[in-house]
Amino acid sequence: MCGRFVMISDVDEIVEQYGVVRVDSRARRSYNIAPGSDVAVVTGERGERALVDMRWGFPATGPRANRLLINARSETADQKPSFREAFKKQRCLVIADGYYEWESRGKSRVPWYVHFASRGPVGFGGLFRFIPVPEGGVRPACVIMTTAANERTRPIHDRMPVILTGEDAGLWLGGTADQGVLMNLLRPREFSDMEAYRVSTLVNSPGNDVPDCIESVAR
Repeated sequence: MCGRFVMISDVDEIVEQYGVVRVDSRARRSYNIAPGSDVAVVTGERGERALVDMRWGFPATGPRANRLLINARSETADQKPSFREAFKKQRCLVIADGYYEWESRGKSRVPWYVHFASRGPVGFGGLFRFIPVPEGGVRPACVIMTTAANERTRPIHDRMPVILTGEDAGLWLGGTADQGVLMNLLRPREFSDMEAYRVSTLVNSPGNDVPDCIESVAR
């Protein structure tokens, strides 16, 4: 899964990399983004790429109604009631510079930081929809697509966020409606510049939002 990530790139860098023509986002930099936070998202509705803010997480229903749905499994998102309509026509890219994952070691959970050494921000495949808010009206919310871990991250965890770059990012944003093409985009990819290293348990608390969160620690 993807339960915490980092976004520290400048707006200008995101705009240039993703061909954004409209910015309606504060794009707050954070070293420890947690579910329920506002996150920077690129959309491609009507062919116009925009950088906007969305809440991370759809409200759950039923016995788990007090929780947020923050991830959508790529293998079943096109079928699940919570995600299938968004999968058809409300896809987005959640902008990130890296993400955290926790490795299970017996009774301990060890945090790792996964990022790209030779590039700036990347886009996690995402879905969005509009959620009613208590004060009236609606606001956009998003979830992050996950897929099976690639070779680099498999020793840490069996899942990872879907990472879309180049032409794949454009196809996901609205360059195709072909179900087969979309599903193919969601498979795990290998990236030569992907790195992972252990970080301190400082990241375990969302209240800790400092550069030290991404500092490497001895194994």
